Amino acid sequence: MRKGRLELFNNKQRRAYYNTIIDLEDWLLPVIYCRGKINLNLRPFTPEEEEKYWEHIGNQYVFPLPEYGFVGRDLEILNMEKALLKHNILLLKGMGGTGKTTLLNYLREWWQKTNWATHIFYFGYDRKA
Repeated sequence: MRKGRLELFNNKQRRAYYNTIIDLEDWLLPVIYCRGKINLNLRPFTPEEEEKYWEHIGNQYVFPLPEYGFVGRDLEILNMEKALLKHNILLLKGMGGTGKTTLLNYLREWWQKTNWATHIFYFGYDRKA
C-alpha cells in the first residue's frame, strides 16, 4: 500500500472513462480529538506555488485550435447559445467534413475563455473510448 501511495504521489495522472487523463490527489483526512482550539488554516501560497497553481489551472482546458483558422460562424454560434440557454444539451449533426468538430473545438475554447460555461464535455464518435 505504501508503494502504491508513493506512485500516486509521484505520478498523479490516471486514465478515466472515455480515454480522458485526470489528475488524482492522494488525500488523507485526519480526525482530531482535542480539548482546546486548533488552527487548521492553510498558509498562503509562496510566489512559486501560486505561479505553478495558476499555470496548472490555465493548462487544464486547452483544446486544439483549428488547423486553418476559424471565421464566419458568428450567427450559428449565437443561435446555439440561445438554444443552450433554453435547454442544456446540444446535438450538432451534419454531413461529414462540414466542420462540426472544428466548430465544437472552437466553442469549447471560446466558452471556457469567456466563462460562458464552467466545464465542457465533448463526446464524439470520431474517437475511441
